[in-house]
Amino acid sequence: MFIRGDIQPYVSPIDGSVIGSRSAERQHNARHGVSNDIDSLREKARKKNEPQQQTALDVHERKLAIKDAIERVSSSGFSRQTLYHD
Repeated sequence: MFIRGDIQPYVSPIDGSVIGSRSAERQHNARHGVSNDIDSLREKARKKNEPQQQTALDVHERKLAIKDAIERVSSSGFSRQTLYHD
């Protein structure tokens, strides 16, 4: 039989909580659906952060598209006043 010692406390990369024992680690892993495999933890963290990165990129691209549209309308000589004159 092999008896393992307790772990050194560390901060969870998932929720920032401090994990200081194997039982706390098991509870944390069960609560978040992760395994003790570091590759699995990294993959889940990457997937968790990916939508936020895509959203920020989408917002940036939308801002550039709006800026481009405003510049095109401004340079065309179009004004709101032309809409109200017959």
